[in-house]
Amino acid sequence: INLTPQQRRTGLMFQNYALFPNMTVLQNIRAGAGREPDKKKREAAVAAVMDSFGLTPLANHLPSQLSGGQQQRTALARILVSNPRILLLDEPFSALDNHLRFRLEQEVRQIIAEFGKTVLLVSHDRDEVFRLADSIAVVSNGTIDAFGTKAEVFRNPQTRMSAMLT
Repeated sequence: INLTPQQRRTGLMFQNYALFPNMTVLQNIRAGAGREPDKKKREAAVAAVMDSFGLTPLANHLPSQLSGGQQQRTALARILVSNPRILLLDEPFSALDNHLRFRLEQEVRQIIAEFGKTVLLVSHDRDEVFRLADSIAVVSNGTIDAFGTKAEVFRNPQTRMSAMLT
């Protein structure tokens, strides 16, 4: 409870990506780099994540100059540069059109696989959940209505609410 956000080592990506509008892509990602005391290591981590997300050519752009996909990649890069232990994605594709959503979902699937740690994805899109998740929890009225592997929950939803969602 009494930890700073940097000490919690939890990455959270909101629906609207929560980028700082007055900061460039580079500055937004640097803001996520944490408190690494060694400036060379910090800058190397920022450069590496920008390169892996294809953001280097956009380093001096403001969020308002970016497409939805570029904003999403910037937000994910800002989160991952801090090396979180857990990643929370709150409806990461809800603001995107269908074509861009599908393409970015593929990119996020790869990022999740490379992340190799726990990722919690909040989504109301059952197809998206089916494509991205290994385990699923259906939450209804603040309680877990169903929980299990993707195959278990979709094959045998157990409750009416889970059946409606799957």
